Amino acid sequence: MTVIAPLADGKKLCKETHSGPSAYPEGGTVITVQDVNQVIEILCVGISSGYVTDVEKSTVLSANHVSVPVFYIPDPTTISGSDSPLKEVTSGTDLSGTKITIVYVGY
Repeated sequence: MTVIAPLADGKKLCKETHSGPSAYPEGGTVITVQDVNQVIEILCVGISSGYVTDVEKSTVLSANHVSVPVFYIPDPTTISGSDSPLKEVTSGTDLSGTKITIVYVGY
């Protein structure tokens, strides 16, 4: 964990990077953040290797556990008509070669 800045109210602005799971669970990978007892708010989430995350769909499950759904952009050549929304990664997908970075506020 990297504390980016201590905040005036005793909370911390933090950034962490974790390896992706070897078998992605449906609904989002659960990440346990370090050195804080409670995550208050997730501010930013990113992932490497061509995948996409959405901070609005990432949630604090309990205390220092957060769920981060991972998506991919469908191949446009296989879609007819209008734009297609992002698709969640299939359960069981190996994401161990990726890095997930989270910026959050906690204490």
